[in-house]
Amino acid sequence: MVKKFCTFYLVIFFSVITCLAQEKDSASTFKISGYVDAYSAYYTDSVGTNNYQKFPVISPRNNVFGLNIIQFTGQYTSDKLRAIATVHFGDIPASAWSPVFNVIQEANMGIRLGKKVWLDAGLFKTHIGTEALLPKDNIVSSLSIITVYEPWFQAGAKLTYTPNDNLTLCLHLLNGYNTFVETNSSKSLGMAVTYLLGKRGSIGYYNLIGEEFRIQ
Repeated sequence: MVKKFCTFYLVIFFSVITCLAQEKDSASTFKISGYVDAYSAYYTDSVGTNNYQKFPVISPRNNVFGLNIIQFTGQYTSDKLRAIATVHFGDIPASAWSPVFNVIQEANMGIRLGKKVWLDAGLFKTHIGTEALLPKDNIVSSLSIITVYEPWFQAGAKLTYTPNDNLTLCLHLLNGYNTFVETNSSKSLGMAVTYLLGKRGSIGYYNLIGEEFRIQ
């Protein structure tokens, strides 16, 4: 039932952003992209061939050729609207992603509230952490243990304010820690502050406060 709903949700979502892309807006763009990453790994502390290791998320199986991830993304952007949906398959989603809506990496839509303010809602990748989900975005092929305990995915709404090209401020209202589906009546509040240092890199502050906003 969940898989059928997930498929239906994605069909509707891609239909919406396709319709948006057909609107006559000289500033709008619609693109489809993909990414695939395969691996072969061997662990000296193996739990057995083809089994998942305790901590690795990237290349989690021992002594086999495997597929870390294959994903496809549809993205629409315009002056007032934006939307993105990504489906993914492989060992990374199987070992680290939500058991509910497992094939959805992200699916959200946003509307511009002001010149420098956006409101987005839906399913998101986490706003916390410096290590990314995809192997291509990591310096090494493995993740630190502390990253394993950070949230990977979230659902809710976020308000983004960009006062200038270097500074971005985000406020998140979420279902909870590392979950797409609500598990209780509480909500979590998150914050992300990022400042770009040009070619020298960036600095940021991220947090997630749970069970602070209870809905009666």
